[in-house]
Amino acid sequence: MNREFESSYKIRLARESELNLLADIERSAAILFRDTPYAFLVSAEPLPLNVVEQQFQLGRV
Repeated sequence: MNREFESSYKIRLARESELNLLADIERSAAILFRDTPYAFLVSAEPLPLNVVEQQFQLGRV
């Protein structure tokens, strides 16, 4: 692993108990794009929970 890119956090698969939190995370992350060509993400709706649950069952969340 390239030490230059190490960070204090780890990315892991979501737990089923966390799925309802992902919409808030999406909204918070979208704010980071406010002053970019992707500013439309700020007003975009997060993925519906049923879509997140389907993706979770496939191991993609």
